[in-house]
Amino acid sequence: MRERREMRMRLTWMIGILTLLAVGCASGEPSPQPPNADIVFDMKEEYRLGEPVEIAVRNHSDLDYYYQFQYPACYNLQFFDDSQESRPYPNAEPVLKQRYLSPGRFIVPRGTHCDTIWEKSIDPGRSVVVFTWDQQMCIKDRFGCIESVPVQPGEYLIQGEFSSAARVIGPGWDRKPDMITTISWSLTIQPP
Repeated sequence: MRERREMRMRLTWMIGILTLLAVGCASGEPSPQPPNADIVFDMKEEYRLGEPVEIAVRNHSDLDYYYQFQYPACYNLQFFDDSQESRPYPNAEPVLKQRYLSPGRFIVPRGTHCDTIWEKSIDPGRSVVVFTWDQQMCIKDRFGCIESVPVQPGEYLIQGEFSSAARVIGPGWDRKPDMITTISWSLTIQPP
């Protein structure tokens, strides 16, 4: 039973990657812009191990889009590898009830201690680096990542949520699905 579930998860991952590739991406170049996309990732497809990954987003609409400036990895971005492993949340201390992340998901160090709310807009026509990922995965969190490890070469997926209205994506805010756009970007981390 577990083997079938893992196989389905891997197939889902592969279908997602193939779908992203079918949109037509040129290796190492900025992301192609689908004709009807309001907001897209604007970054390379390949990085060397240890190279900082600047996660940029381009706004093609005539509206402002919003993100959490201080901690976008807490509220706007999720990171996945192709392992399909359901990792426990990286608590440094024992907890009464362990939370598990979605298959393949991991937490980056700046995606832990998420107490500051500072929203910024991405103006129409602009591309903004919302986060720079240092290719680290948090393995111990105590109100902030206290221990991390480098990721391995391989395939990674970044999912982002951005809102066309202020105060929609953040702690305790009223999520309005019709105002949230979800985007994805696949990238490869090559050996050094």
